Amino acid sequence: MQYDNPALHSITQAFCDEIIKPNIVAWERNHQAPRDIFSEAGKRGLLGLETAASDGGFEAHFLDKLAFAYHLSQYSMAATFALINSQNIAARLSNSHIQRHRSDIAPLLRSGLL
Repeated sequence: MQYDNPALHSITQAFCDEIIKPNIVAWERNHQAPRDIFSEAGKRGLLGLETAASDGGFEAHFLDKLAFAYHLSQYSMAATFALINSQNIAARLSNSHIQRHRSDIAPLLRSGLL
């Protein structure tokens, strides 16, 4: 599966190499991934796939989100579901008609701190 955005591919591969690959066996053994998987994804912008660039996101198309999900799933389905769900919520809140959602909650989700 190909990315339209080559930078997203590189960032995702680095995330998999640096965060998921070295830890996946322990996560599976303990049936738990550490909370900082979200902050690490947030640092790389991976929780803002569908968020507008003006709000700090990738403004990725659905096919890039699909490529991202496929890419991550080669390493960990649990991480894939967790990160996709979190970025989905952040994207929706970034477009909310409620100001607090856009200004307070969505940025925290995108950063992985919430």
